Amino acid sequence: MFSTALLYVRTHGEPSSIATAVRQAGAALGPGVPLAETIMLNQEVQYSLWRERLLALLAAFFGAASALLTVNGLYSMLARSVAQRKRELGIRMAIGARTRHIIAAVVSPLAIAITCGITAGFLAAVALLRFTRALLFGVDPVDPVSYAVAAALILVCAGFGAAVPLLRVLSIHPAAVSPLRVIYRAVEQNPCGAGVAT
Repeated sequence: MFSTALLYVRTHGEPSSIATAVRQAGAALGPGVPLAETIMLNQEVQYSLWRERLLALLAAFFGAASALLTVNGLYSMLARSVAQRKRELGIRMAIGARTRHIIAAVVSPLAIAITCGITAGFLAAVALLRFTRALLFGVDPVDPVSYAVAAALILVCAGFGAAVPLLRVLSIHPAAVSPLRVIYRAVEQNPCGAGVAT
């Protein structure tokens, strides 16, 4: 029956430089003491953490996928809203609404949804503290910086998702909406707000 043993050697220099000397010292003990493999301690630590690293990579992958889905979902929702409200936004512009008011009218539902999502995520994280605490090492589960970074990433994703629809909003011209051409021209000719007969 064969048995195996581990020999740990501590050195103050480069560990790889004494690997040959360790092998020679083992061979000098006799033919029954072969050294099958030489592994540095940092390599052994890396091997022992492969499961944790795999879970971290999977978590990062699914986190990135969820961020992309968030951007796509926000873009789709806002683009549909802009398309449905194009005539309304054109009317507002024709009667003199400022650009910031138009943007606020479009972004307000999005801001409410994002605020509700961040609040729900924070409450869920607090509710699951006793489960997540056992999975973390050297990380405080109530670290405010982590929550702030997560909220900032959500806001960045929302900004990317809302960028194109907002550019479409800014490109809307009242004269391009056919039912508004007469009104828009009348407002341009009479900016003081005089009545226009239709």
